[in-house]
Amino acid sequence: MLLIDMGNSRVKWALANESTRDVGEPFANRGSDTDFSLLDTVPRPAKIVVANTAGEACASIFSAWCNRVWGLAPQFLKSPACQGGLRNSYADPQALGVDRWLAMVAARQTREGAFAVVDCGTAITVDAVSSDGDFLGGVISAGPATSLRALTNAVNHLRADTLEYAGALNINTASALASGALIFAVGGIERVLLEFEDTLGGDLHVVLTGGDSSQIADLMDRSVEHCPHLVLEGLQFAAGQASE
Repeated sequence: MLLIDMGNSRVKWALANESTRDVGEPFANRGSDTDFSLLDTVPRPAKIVVANTAGEACASIFSAWCNRVWGLAPQFLKSPACQGGLRNSYADPQALGVDRWLAMVAARQTREGAFAVVDCGTAITVDAVSSDGDFLGGVISAGPATSLRALTNAVNHLRADTLEYAGALNINTASALASGALIFAVGGIERVLLEFEDTLGGDLHVVLTGGDSSQIADLMDRSVEHCPHLVLEGLQFAAGQASE
């Protein structure tokens, strides 16, 4: 089966069966101009399962592409009330972003006790799950690249070409901007996790995922588990459940 994590900035994908997963090279999400030619060499899958959090433009193009190339219609998942030992706390379960849900479902399968999932991409989401499997809620903020882009777009004379951390003592503006975007993202995540620990206890397990998770993990003061493809793991689990 073909697993598609359709995010705001990138399309992540993998080929998988019940026990194996081969992650492919992600490519840019450009809405209705998204180029799916990187998937041309993928053999015809038995089914296509999608977590879409980027709106309808890219999803519509992908559906048409799948029908044209393989004669298959993708299955777009929604967040249910419960799945894989996890219970959704939203009044309308489907209103919870399916990427957040699937990341938590994946984390729940192999970890005991309370945990938090931090997804670091275009947005940063930090979500809490109790030891009983209750999703307790979380927060959403701009990711470091999004914050940096917003600032440089708002102030024309500012520019930063790369998102790299060079410490707090920067002697050029580009480095100061990039370092600031990263370190303030980390500080916000750390603050949220402290609040989570007030409810869930100090032995909270923290799992980081998403495109910027490696840089964020390197800057965290606490011990974290880095799982860059957690949404794809959740897609694989959900697709396997649906076929049973």
